[in-house]
Amino acid sequence: MSVDLEATVPEPVRLDVLVAAAERLLAGLLALSSRPEVVVFGGRRYQQGRRVGEGRRLSRPELVAQVVGPHSPGRSDGAFEFEVLGGEIAWAWMSVMDDGEPGEPTYVLFSPSRTCGGVVLATALALAVAECAGGEFRDEEIGMLVPPETDPARVVEVTRLTDPAFDFGDACERYLRQFPQLGGWPSRA
Repeated sequence: MSVDLEATVPEPVRLDVLVAAAERLLAGLLALSSRPEVVVFGGRRYQQGRRVGEGRRLSRPELVAQVVGPHSPGRSDGAFEFEVLGGEIAWAWMSVMDDGEPGEPTYVLFSPSRTCGGVVLATALALAVAECAGGEFRDEEIGMLVPPETDPARVVEVTRLTDPAFDFGDACERYLRQFPQLGGWPSRA
């Protein structure tokens, strides 16, 4: 089962702006008292689903220099991994899909770890891209909202938790359990 979350990207977005928006959205969606820190890794390598190259954490200047979205100077065609620093196992892999045809949208895909933290992180990242680029949020594979909602502000409005949370893992699990159609998926860890 694929569980990608997507965002259309009509305008380029710097990676540092995306990370800041994702941190803000995570705190808001989960009613956290402080923003979780999202870190970005590049150059990780996998073989048959196992990590064989750790890659490295991108520095602030590297985040500023990377642009996600339609072709522009400094645009990244590579994949990045995002993690919540100090949180439970939560990561999401990002790739940019652009067929290069004029007028066709550019999509950013987030493939999360199959944990509550991973899915919520990917949700916040896709919402952040859509918000920052003036695009749409797409959740066609997981189906958290029925019917689907593409406006990132509306998704945040109708899904954010209202009771304060102090633990990232607990908050992620509470966030996903509000969607009965998921049937308790995914597991916490």
